[in-house]
Amino acid sequence: MIFNLFLSLSLFSTPSYFEFLDYPQAGGRAGDSFYLYVVARKANGETDTSYNGRALLKTSLDGLWPWSYIYPPLLNFERGEVRCKAVVKIAQESLSIIAVDGIIRGETPRIIFSPNFPKKLLLTCPGETLLPGSPSGRYYSPQPQTAGEEFWGKVYLVDENFNVVRMRFDTVSLSTSDSFATLPSPVFLINGTARFNFLPRAKGLRFISAFDLSDTTILPCTSSLFLVRANTYSRLLLLLPGEDYQLGDTTSSPWLTPGKRGRALPQFVCDSFPVRIVCCDSFYNPTTGEDTVYLLSDFSFGYNPAPLGIRDSGRASVSFHFAGENQNLWAVSKKGLTTYRSFLTILPKASYLFVNYSDTILAGWESEINVLVLDRAGEAIPYKPVSFKVVKGHGKMLDSLILTDSLGWGKARFCLPIADLKDSISERDSILIRVDTIDTVIGIWVEVYDNEVMRGEIVAIPNPFGNLNQPTTKIIYHLRDNIDTKILIYDPFGNPIYKKRIKGGEMGARRGVNVVNWDGRDDKGNKVASGIYYVRVVSIAHTGRVFDKGYRIGVVW
Repeated sequence: MIFNLFLSLSLFSTPSYFEFLDYPQAGGRAGDSFYLYVVARKANGETDTSYNGRALLKTSLDGLWPWSYIYPPLLNFERGEVRCKAVVKIAQESLSIIAVDGIIRGETPRIIFSPNFPKKLLLTCPGETLLPGSPSGRYYSPQPQTAGEEFWGKVYLVDENFNVVRMRFDTVSLSTSDSFATLPSPVFLINGTARFNFLPRAKGLRFISAFDLSDTTILPCTSSLFLVRANTYSRLLLLLPGEDYQLGDTTSSPWLTPGKRGRALPQFVCDSFPVRIVCCDSFYNPTTGEDTVYLLSDFSFGYNPAPLGIRDSGRASVSFHFAGENQNLWAVSKKGLTTYRSFLTILPKASYLFVNYSDTILAGWESEINVLVLDRAGEAIPYKPVSFKVVKGHGKMLDSLILTDSLGWGKARFCLPIADLKDSISERDSILIRVDTIDTVIGIWVEVYDNEVMRGEIVAIPNPFGNLNQPTTKIIYHLRDNIDTKILIYDPFGNPIYKKRIKGGEMGARRGVNVVNWDGRDDKGNKVASGIYYVRVVSIAHTGRVFDKGYRIGVVW
């Protein structure tokens, strides 16, 4: 019975302490691996071979922050011992490695871990703490800053685990997302560290970047985002449609429109448009403020409400009474602040459209639509955009957007291409013409001839001809381009009796449907005899014949 009790106690016995037999006694570099050999000892110093537990591996600095400075985090013992590779991430002149399992504990003597080779740069802003060996190298959040007020930052040369590498004197270039900020560049590291001053000017979330000019193998760095707040109200900014803030602007010349980016969009005579008046700090950052504002101009205009009360910002509805370029507008406040003059173009606005066009055309023909644009006073408006859109039918606008000429006239072309015909049925197409906010719809009847024409053949209407009230016939055909063309007519015996040459671009030799009249007379002006005549249409380009068709026409007198 006593033997069994002794056996039970031995099975459930625990070691008294851990002993480190192998560790970097001469020190090492942070981030480099080394061997650990740890033994679980009994009170009498013997190895406790019955121990197969797990022990926490840590350093003497662990516990201050929510991460560990050593890897692996656990030691898995087998028969009272464990051998493994480990890595310490922090550089420290006096550091112990500790193994703990409940009340069982063991640690090494103090070890020196030096920084590793330089790997990258690290930036810290006010409010942040440099933490070597941590996951990001810094802790806490940057403090908010104020535009126009200087603060200090730091840049470090660090190894892979953010330990500062001393005895380095690199040159570092600094840049920032605030294009108007004052930032020294380059800065010079002394023992791997440099302190620099930074004067932000643009509000919002900003950052600083660093690049090592001395060693291009060093990885660049970007700081944490930090908030820059606007300063106190000291300026007014007037924004026209099309303009937006240029935060932090230090430009002083009014003709460079400080505080703004974009260009003012042209407006129309007597049409109201919004104008924003904004309370800003000295760098044109919108800020809090209250004031009463009046709008002024050297040109005839009106605005509402007048005066304009603003809290942080305000919006007025403005209209100018006459057209012209470079019309100005500015604001003054009861607190004595004045904006610089802003300029914009006031355009005449279309009020009437006069449209001249042919209400009936042949399929395949190009038809001109002429539009005269007039303002409220009945004056023509030159260089005015006019848009055209087919809203019904299968026709196409060959010019969908045009400008009127110096006399206020605009010209566009309309066509119903042969390839777009549906079932060879004549149709009425509707065309929407729009200028500014004025629009009108016109209708064009598109006449479609026989299917033969659409398939590239020749048709004559009427056929036969020559009887009373039918003295002529129309020879109809379709060409794909403007090209020189010949009309040849032969009598029933094959003798040529009529020949006509037509220059490309003229009726009979232009792109689309062509119609040529024949009155039944030969080249000498004599009436031909009744019979069947052969008409041939030939179009020749430099590449050869592109159209060569024939058709029989009956003449009956």
